[in-house]
Amino acid sequence: MYTSEASQKSTVVHKNMALTDFREYFRLRAKNTSLLRKVVSMSILIGSVLFYQSITKVPAGHVGVVDFYGHVQLEALEQGVRFVFPFSKVIPMTLRAQTFRTTANFQTSENPSWKQEVSILFRLKPTSVVKVYIDIGADYVEKIVIPIIQQTLTSKILYLGYTKDDEYAVKSQKEVGEKIIERLTYFLDRRGIVMISFWLRDIEEE
Repeated sequence: MYTSEASQKSTVVHKNMALTDFREYFRLRAKNTSLLRKVVSMSILIGSVLFYQSITKVPAGHVGVVDFYGHVQLEALEQGVRFVFPFSKVIPMTLRAQTFRTTANFQTSENPSWKQEVSILFRLKPTSVVKVYIDIGADYVEKIVIPIIQQTLTSKILYLGYTKDDEYAVKSQKEVGEKIIERLTYFLDRRGIVMISFWLRDIEEE
């Protein structure tokens, strides 16, 4: 009798232990599943952010310079949708022709001055984009192109030998224009800029 009761009690104890283990198993499984879901959700979120940050669009007529916290990629991106290293900064640099207009006063050998309206059409060399960005920056027009143009136009060397009568002669205007073109072409080309065309307009005496 005693043995039978003890056996029954032992069976109940084993059943209770099995039930407890069963519940603990499912509790741990549910906990692990919840943790796994959180990890998967976080991974999807991080992956989405990285994917979004790795896509960039370079506008038509431009190339993109990739700058990753000061490290510049040596090859520029062509126009269109491109993939880059996440969190990289892409600086669009135009390859389109740009125009600079200015009015300058020139001095001749006999000191009389005259005013000319100058228009210059130029563009960035595709092969020099990255170098221009590294050496000068995205604002290369303000830092390099305009100063070169202004210094060239005000150079007295261009007008030596011309008198007051010469400055109104068509031949003299052409000669001065050719000198300006030659100097601008040389100095801009050294900086990775191509001069497309050059005009002198509205010559009038002050």
